Amino acid sequence: MPMTTSADGTAIHYLVEGSGEVPLILLHGLGDGVECWAPQVEAFRDRCRILMVDVRGHGRSDKQAPDYSIESMAADVRAAAAAADFDHAHVVGLSMGGGVAFALALATPDLVDSLVIVNSGPTAKVGGWKGKAIIGVRKLLARWMSPSKAAPMVAKRLFPDPDQVELRAEAVRRLGDNDPAAYRQSLFALARFDRELESRTLDVPTLFVHSEHDYTPLAWRQPYVDAMPNARLVQVDGAHHAVTAERPDAFNQILADHLAKVASTAA
Repeated sequence: MPMTTSADGTAIHYLVEGSGEVPLILLHGLGDGVECWAPQVEAFRDRCRILMVDVRGHGRSDKQAPDYSIESMAADVRAAAAAADFDHAHVVGLSMGGGVAFALALATPDLVDSLVIVNSGPTAKVGGWKGKAIIGVRKLLARWMSPSKAAPMVAKRLFPDPDQVELRAEAVRRLGDNDPAAYRQSLFALARFDRELESRTLDVPTLFVHSEHDYTPLAWRQPYVDAMPNARLVQVDGAHHAVTAERPDAFNQILADHLAKVASTAA
């Protein structure tokens, strides 16, 4: 079980898969871990060398971290990248992982060849009263319900269709395994995250992937795309928040096309 130590002494678990030449870092969402990327590992292991990181409070990494912030999670990724000999990579971040990807790119731009931001953005402070309500409900659930009790409700929103029974069950298992205090602190860290102004200076090739039925509408995401000098957006019709698991074939094709486009532009 490969482990390393982040800048503040937090023990961080990471995993490296694949034998290809293209370096790829995959960053999970709130309450998840390296397991969530199984469909992408299967699809890209022959063409990519893939680094996955359990950021602090998640998976096999330390739950008793001295600091919980999106920036400290980005430091966890930097430590894992150094330990695994990744000096640059394309970085994919899902949900909370998208915020971590932005923090990583802003702190260490030389590490990031491109960004793929999936149902996420450079800030959690979005959408006026409706956005505040979404975050507020998540905070209340985290404060008053254990992850194991909240997991069925969250899983139902992630995978609402009748034929998604197995996906819901797996989501319940993984979300329910979370340490309550670590989950709560991670959620609060995400709610505080706001690097929208700084993100406008990032000139790295950036692809926003938006699910048609994500928690937040396209109208909330488009301004980030418009404000960045080298960003574009694609939508996955019919998909929900966890599109990487719900529609892996569609997402994997989008990611493959992005990697090819960045490579052709750099050539």
